[in-house]
Amino acid sequence: MTRWHERSCTSPDVVVEDGGMPRCQSCEASCPSVGELITQQSTAGSSLRLPPDEPAGQMNLHWPPSVKYSGATERRVVASDTAKSPAIQEKTTTVSMLYGEALQSNELRLACLSAVSGRNAQIHVELEVYADDDHPEYECTSYTWGGEDNDNTKCRPIYMGTYWDVLLQTKNCHSMLQNIRPWRGVRMVWVDAICIDQSNMVERASQVAKMGQIYENCTRVIVYLGPDWTQSTRRFPVRQSLDSLQLSEHPAATSRSVFNLLDMLSRRYFSRVWVVQELLLSPRAIIRVGDTEFRADAEILLRMQEDFPTGWFDDCEAPWFQRLGQKSLTGSRSDDLYDLLRLTATSQASDPRDRVFGVIALAHSMALQKSFAPDYSLSFTHFFTGLFAHILQNDGRYWFLYRAGLASTRPGTKRGLPSWVPDCWRDQDWLRIISKRPTREKLVEHRKDMDRSTQPFAVSMTSRSHETIQKPKNTYFGIDSRTGALSVRLTHLFAFEEPLTMQVELAGANMYRFGSTSSRSGSWLVLISPELLKVQVNTDHLFLLEGGLLANCFSEPWTEYNPVVYLILRKEGTVPYRYSLVTSNVRLFTDHNFGDGTSQLEQMLPDLLRKSMQKGEIDAESWSLIGGLSVRTLAKVQYNVTTAMNSFTRMVSSLRYQYLPATLQTPHPEHLFLSRAWHSIFPGIQDPTELLKHTLLLCQAINMERDHNLSLLHGQNRESLLKSYFQYVGDQYQPMIEEASSEQLDDPSAYIQLTFSWHEWISRLREYYTIPESFGASTAPLEQRVLFEDPFRWNWRYESDKEWREADVPVRKGRYFLKKDRTLGRVFVRISRWRMLKMLGGTLQTACDALPLITKAYTPPLDSDSLLHMLENGPTEEQEYIGTPKYIGGVKIDGSRMMVNIV
Repeated sequence: MTRWHERSCTSPDVVVEDGGMPRCQSCEASCPSVGELITQQSTAGSSLRLPPDEPAGQMNLHWPPSVKYSGATERRVVASDTAKSPAIQEKTTTVSMLYGEALQSNELRLACLSAVSGRNAQIHVELEVYADDDHPEYECTSYTWGGEDNDNTKCRPIYMGTYWDVLLQTKNCHSMLQNIRPWRGVRMVWVDAICIDQSNMVERASQVAKMGQIYENCTRVIVYLGPDWTQSTRRFPVRQSLDSLQLSEHPAATSRSVFNLLDMLSRRYFSRVWVVQELLLSPRAIIRVGDTEFRADAEILLRMQEDFPTGWFDDCEAPWFQRLGQKSLTGSRSDDLYDLLRLTATSQASDPRDRVFGVIALAHSMALQKSFAPDYSLSFTHFFTGLFAHILQNDGRYWFLYRAGLASTRPGTKRGLPSWVPDCWRDQDWLRIISKRPTREKLVEHRKDMDRSTQPFAVSMTSRSHETIQKPKNTYFGIDSRTGALSVRLTHLFAFEEPLTMQVELAGANMYRFGSTSSRSGSWLVLISPELLKVQVNTDHLFLLEGGLLANCFSEPWTEYNPVVYLILRKEGTVPYRYSLVTSNVRLFTDHNFGDGTSQLEQMLPDLLRKSMQKGEIDAESWSLIGGLSVRTLAKVQYNVTTAMNSFTRMVSSLRYQYLPATLQTPHPEHLFLSRAWHSIFPGIQDPTELLKHTLLLCQAINMERDHNLSLLHGQNRESLLKSYFQYVGDQYQPMIEEASSEQLDDPSAYIQLTFSWHEWISRLREYYTIPESFGASTAPLEQRVLFEDPFRWNWRYESDKEWREADVPVRKGRYFLKKDRTLGRVFVRISRWRMLKMLGGTLQTACDALPLITKAYTPPLDSDSLLHMLENGPTEEQEYIGTPKYIGGVKIDGSRMMVNIV
């Protein structure tokens, strides 16, 4: 902006000379030439330059307010706080030579265009300030600063006010103002480049924040598509509804003899991000094309959607155009920032911050609008760190991570961003990060394969429909205000102990095998990435971020699948748990070799990738969901000390209360109760602590002798199981094997026999009670009922008897029919040896498997006393995050969950 008068000139009298240059008759000063004005502008610099990035470690992150930053921050005032801040009030009351006093947050400035004698007359406007409550009548303009050739050079003069101060504007803006000048009278318009003091950052932010309101309150918006589409031979245009255009070619008196709607929507104008809210929030639009002026509003666009082929608008260059005048992008204003950004991802902005500022007015939530109120004092790093922090914390979206990391840094790019924040300076980078295109199939882990211990990441192709991703359960995303580091709890899979070697390239994706690759017929782990992966041995680690639930994607229950993100993190320095993100553009599978040299993954992956490719690369949605883990596999990977301890104690509990119905756990004289199974297995143990100790010792004895690759009921494991049982059942019960017709352990004629005293046997039987009618056990008279048999099916007899009796005991009126003569002596009880082994093996298998995992999770491994003490006291919060060792595809998987800081 330039004032060219003498300083003493207080009463300007400006005339335009024959050459078109203004001159003041009061002070005899002449306006400088356009060339001189351009030179002055270049010297002054551009007000649109982004502020410099903050120094590392001193980011002082505070924006947006919706993000919960950790660490001390110094509160900075943004445009939305203008009315509350004395500092901002002082700035907004400063006086500009051209604009006068800066606008307050409840004011707007309008440009008054007066009629002129000819089209080539100089453009002159008067600026008037109105309060919002005045409700002035005005029109808004919608155009692109750079025009179709994207020439943003400010080289055309606009004259303003009584002094005819000069404000240089772009060719397209100048042409637009020429085009909309009235033939007679005055036209009140709002033009962003003129009505906002672009040199005042506070006013600019405040007015941009209320642009949605400005466009909603205007009478209509004037759409300017450029001089090549607005040339006319008529003084007054023909006026038609936009639906008269349809899809056929339409005559127009322009440099193009005919055009259609697709031609119009392909104009660069419709790729501009600000245009979206300008057309959606305005009540109606006027689009001048040659001699025709088309009118459009919500009703007209709804008619067009009914008349056009299904999906036509969705496939055009500006799919959002079908929502013109409807105040939203989705039929109802969205509260999800990610949805707003995704639906406008193809739109472009000269200022990358405008990708958000330009659409935030379409959000229904006032809290969201306030959080993202335009603040042009934000640096590029501050802005995009805050943006993606909001998407993580509030929307639970993390797909963008696959475009972040050290591996995605372009050569020659100076990054001030944290490694977890993607570099989206370029429009094409932004599009790849935010856009979401549909795919028909994806590669996932199949639920039927989950029971195969060697195939936890087994692959399968599955079809899907529309999906919704919920926020990861119990996932915390913390952001450090000083460094921008991301704090998140991840599952540690393994450290890379050898360099990766690419095995094969499939449809644009690279496969890296490692683990048990020497086996001709077996399984191994495979990393798949569209990038060439280079890892640093013993420094780079693979982590897992478990996802939210994937709804409506599969024919099987949606709770069975968890989309996940794999992250390769690089250890930074000596600070514990401090990493940088290398890449998350990887997927992990277990590949299976069928023995003939063919690979399951090699057969299935190419077809999927070809279907997922868009313009030579895999789109964000498809890639992030390739390799979804099932809930079962996630549980296997995350099996930790707490899980193992709970498995063991649940097993002990099942020994104590074997087969008890859940509704009958409290003894009652009128209820039937089965004998407690821990009395049946360890009849001498009455204390739960003793039971825990004996079970632990039993499992440890079994583990010392058994083959861990086989179940407890396989071969020699059964012998060690029986031997250990005899050792810990107690000598006082004289355990023995009797009546065996063969040495086979599964011989049904072989029995295990224990010996009880008469008193102990009576004590056992007194744990049985009658069952009331309400339980429906029988309709027979009470005295004819018998109790349920012992769950272990013990037979019994007195020492003097020859016949074995069943464990069922007849009752009459709550009394037992038992001989009270103690001279009958001892009581022998027996059970099928095979049944006892089966019951013990099935119950103890989980416990025997859990114990070594608990002990080996610690360095050095726990001894018996420490293990017993740990089991008695129960798991701690710390143990929930300590993984237990497991091997998948020949690779040791840790499974520990840890809070890491990604810088």
